[in-house]
This record gives sequence, structure tokens and C-alpha cells, in this order.
Amino acid sequence: ILGRLGGEIFKCLHAFVGNGCGRGEPCQECVVRNSISHTFETGNPVYMQEGKIASQFGDRYYLISTSLMAGDEGHETVVSLVDITDGKLAEQAILDGCMQVEEAVGHQNRCLSLSSRITEVCLQSRPDELSYHLLEVILDTIKSPFGYLGHITDNGDLDCCALVDHDPN
Repeated sequence: ILGRLGGEIFKCLHAFVGNGCGRGEPCQECVVRNSISHTFETGNPVYMQEGKIASQFGDRYYLISTSLMAGDEGHETVVSLVDITDGKLAEQAILDGCMQVEEAVGHQNRCLSLSSRITEVCLQSRPDELSYHLLEVILDTIKSPFGYLGHITDNGDLDCCALVDHDPN
């Protein structure tokens, strides 16, 4: 590994195109390259800097540490990379799961709110106004400016209430 470029070792997508590792435009943002350059130029170490490498095997995540070391021909930068890809993928799966739970809770709250509003309308409306007020609640919920609601009467007729130009806001 000694003397090889990082992108070659980790199979970075950019290491094998153009002028090679460290010389392409994407390399300007490479956290491995920048950590090594920082340590070599300043003498200051980098400790556990998180970074992502677009490799031939998919995105890989690393904790990068560097330090300066005196060598036979001057100073060298020692690099340590800890692969944390599995942990990052697990973290993302947990975050995705949390978002699904939040969406489900939001949906449940909207359903409870709608149920509560329908119950309130049923308890407070006169029978001849019930369809109109129920339709109003439904249209508010679905944010629609118009709609129809009906029911079958005792004699089999369709009793339909229409609400047009309703402001759902």
C-alpha cells in the first residue's frame, strides 16, 4: 500500500479516469485528499473526520485520521481510514423508519381529527343540513373547492347535496 494513491486502494470511481487519483475535478472535494494535504502543509493532525468515497462498490463511508511522521526522505503523512459504511447504512435505515412512523402518526392524527369533526357535525346539525355540513368537512379535509354528497332516502330516491365554490382554506 505504501506509495500508492488512496483512490487506487479504495477503488474510487475517479481514480481510474482522466489523470488519476487526486487530479480530477471531483478530487478537489475529496475528504481523504484534503485531510492528507492539510496535515502535510500544516503539520496538524486530522482526527476521525467523516468522509464518503464513491467507489466501484458503491458509496463507502470512512473516519479519516492523519498525522505527520518523519521519514527517511523528509516528512510523510500517515493515514488511517476506518470503514463505517455498515453503521451509516444502519443509521439511514433507522432514520427512514422514523420518518415512516412520523408519517403514520400524522395520518392517524388527520384521521382522528376528521372523525372528531364529523362527529361534531352529526351532533350539532339539523337533519336537513347534515349532508351539506358533512360535505363541507370532507371538502375542507381534501382541500377541494367542490363536491357532491348524497344518500338514498327511504323511498329509494338519491338525495344529493352539492357544494360549489367552497373555500377549503
